[in-house]
Amino acid sequence: MAVTWEKLAWEKDVVTKSLYTAAGSLITSSAAGIPVELVAGTNGYVLQIDTGTPVWADPAGFAVANHATTHKNGGTDEILLHELGEPTSAVDFDGQEGQNFVVHTVANAAARPTAKVGKMIFQSDELAFYGCTSDA
Repeated sequence: MAVTWEKLAWEKDVVTKSLYTAAGSLITSSAAGIPVELVAGTNGYVLQIDTGTPVWADPAGFAVANHATTHKNGGTDEILLHELGEPTSAVDFDGQEGQNFVVHTVANAAARPTAKVGKMIFQSDELAFYGCTSDA
């Protein structure tokens, strides 16, 4: 059997369990690299960094911009593919298989989108697929 030597750490080189005084505590580091206990914050608070120091903060006080409502149709955070614009030319799959495609679904004929040759839809009132062959 081979002999294995493992280096033992001095107490000053390890984080000892005496540093943990409360359930849910986190160990952070002071600017000098000294382990410091950060006691769990108030329920619902989130951890953030304030001038290099981790602190618990109430997210209700965060300034949140109305990003989505300032420029999107419908005012939601969801970005839909059609909002990014349609490709200006054919999309080359280079022989690769396309998976998980979703065909545009409409409720009835009145809800069909603007005609564009090659566009496909699924009309749910008839449970039928339609392909546009002429947009003139």
